[in-house]
Amino acid sequence: MFFTASGPKEWRREKRLDAKAAGPSVGRWLLCALPLLGHMFWQGKDGLSAAKTGQYDRALRRWRDLACGGDAEALYQIGLLHERGAGVSMDTDTVINYFVLAGERCHWRAKSRLARLAKSGNATALYHCGRLLLLGCRNGRAAIGGSNDRDPRKARQWLLRAAEQGHLEAQLLLARTYQPFFFDPKIVSAFKRRDSGMALHWLQEAISRGSAEAEFILGTSYFLGNGVEKDERLGLQLTESAAAKDVTAAQLCLAYLYSTDEHEFVKQDGVVASNWFEQARSHVNGSSSFEVLLWIASAYDEGWGTAVDPIQAYKWYKLASYKDWDQVHALFGKQIKKLRKNMTRNELGAALDSVEAAQGEALILPYTEPAQPPLPFG
Repeated sequence: MFFTASGPKEWRREKRLDAKAAGPSVGRWLLCALPLLGHMFWQGKDGLSAAKTGQYDRALRRWRDLACGGDAEALYQIGLLHERGAGVSMDTDTVINYFVLAGERCHWRAKSRLARLAKSGNATALYHCGRLLLLGCRNGRAAIGGSNDRDPRKARQWLLRAAEQGHLEAQLLLARTYQPFFFDPKIVSAFKRRDSGMALHWLQEAISRGSAEAEFILGTSYFLGNGVEKDERLGLQLTESAAAKDVTAAQLCLAYLYSTDEHEFVKQDGVVASNWFEQARSHVNGSSSFEVLLWIASAYDEGWGTAVDPIQAYKWYKLASYKDWDQVHALFGKQIKKLRKNMTRNELGAALDSVEAAQGEALILPYTEPAQPPLPFG
């Protein structure tokens, strides 16, 4: 009989962690949630009744309780209150924040309201409409009765209008649609034709407005010759400039560069590499993107600025996959399987301990909602 290094106990534990991050199955969710559904339905109905009778404070209290659990309808209703100035201040930015939170959960009426604001020319609404149409809902999961339709062509039109108004995030995302950088499988699949000239134009626009992230993207493009003529010296200057402004990915990139002797203008220096890695690691938190977590995982896997540590590498690959399962496994699925296969039972157990500890540090906030999400309640 063939035995793997990890026994059934570790296998079951890993599956439980994956299930917790990915969210329960529909059947299990219904079984666990039935006792709460009645209370949630009553809160939502009571909120609507209170709003109809002008009791906006009471309605807001009901919907806030539901919104803290990530309820898309409650987020939408709070957005409506702010849009109408019903018992709360009329603030377009707050309205957009709530409609975006609901739209990320595929609430179609919230997305429709957001599109209405975008058509009026609001740059922030234009950007978020474009982002939702390009990347889809959060984790690709549509809420009940929602839709996750993507329309890359229309997304680029929205982003272009926002970028022309000087919206920084729109300029960066628009540049990525013309020339994908790093881990952009969704964008690569959406646009087959490349236009490095347009990508360079919008990156330079973002840099002129002080974007350190744009500096890093352009720097790596020069290093790789991705859409521009290869120039490692200029690439290093831009990357160091971004790292000095606390761009975590740029700091991790420098940790990699100074750990190897593959580049003409970068002299291998383990101390410098270690310093950049430690700076980057200190900035990682629950809001860090899966790209940053993948950089951390690769650093532990390859020894960029730190000692090779398969347990830590596996932990960070797992955390990244909990942020965006499909993209991480499409890019690093084989490496994750290879690491797991080469680990002993004790090593896998230690790695799973680290993953569970990261939950306590709020490093995993992917498919499940935090108890108190950063909602604009102020």
